Amino acid sequence: MTVVLPSAWRAQPWHNGAGTTYELVREPAEPARFDVRISVADITRPAPFSAFRGYDRALYLVDGGPVTLDVSGAPVTLASPGAELLFSGDEVVAATAVDSASRDLNFIVHASIPWRSRAVRAPTSPTSPTSPTSPTSPTSPTSPTSSILTADRIAVFALAAPVSVDGAPLPALACAWCAGRADLTVGDGGLAIVLELRPENRAR
Repeated sequence: MTVVLPSAWRAQPWHNGAGTTYELVREPAEPARFDVRISVADITRPAPFSAFRGYDRALYLVDGGPVTLDVSGAPVTLASPGAELLFSGDEVVAATAVDSASRDLNFIVHASIPWRSRAVRAPTSPTSPTSPTSPTSPTSPTSPTSSILTADRIAVFALAAPVSVDGAPLPALACAWCAGRADLTVGDGGLAIVLELRPENRAR
């Protein structure tokens, strides 16, 4: 397992000056055509997205926003952390309204590769019934969400701690890049974004 910390992010300013991309994972490395690229982007104002023809894309809001995107003429607004947008790299996409600067996680996967991504949270804490003498009741801690991820390649991005992979805590905004299998645990209040490449090639 390789862990990419925010201190290791490589900044790549957009040509149009509307944002910055930080590359976390690129496989294979340059100069070869990549099969998968994982990055974080800061969007500061409305601007078009780069085209990635022949690729599939997933975008998750990390923080900031709301941000409204136009996807081939259809508006989509991402307003809360973990909000997801899946689209083809062939589509024409642009940020059209940026209420405040946003940070977004991007998965770009070659269209020939089976993949899936999702947000993983701990269950919502149950709330005790209220009464006239007790108008508010404290929530109780929840049990962590644990799952075994099996795929050729696995990425776990810790959007909010506590998140651990193979028993090791993953700091907020860190990305774990694993091969074959990863044991994921998301604690109360934690949020992880998971990418699995060729998941059907591994028995669950």
